[in-house]
Amino acid sequence: MAHMLTRLNVGDFDTWKQMFDQDRPRARETAKGWRVFRNAENPSEVYILVEFASSDDAKTGRERLLASTTRPGRPSSSRPRCSKADSQSSENCASGLRCFG
Repeated sequence: MAHMLTRLNVGDFDTWKQMFDQDRPRARETAKGWRVFRNAENPSEVYILVEFASSDDAKTGRERLLASTTRPGRPSSSRPRCSKADSQSSENCASGLRCFG
């Protein structure tokens, strides 16, 4: 199992959520599931955790998201990250991301 974690400043949450639900970049096409979390003190800041069956699926989702011109929201100081649930090691990945696995 692998995950992608993204933090965004989305401005108007309701407008962003409609775009997110459409998944135009197809970043979640092979996802097993996902969760969206909102910062209680700053409702425009959201965290998205997407679960994939494999690291390769997570990396493909991340690449689609980063390549998309329809990416909803603006990245915060952190970029999408991929992680393998059962790993302790890490390596640097393309696009300034940190991958674990």
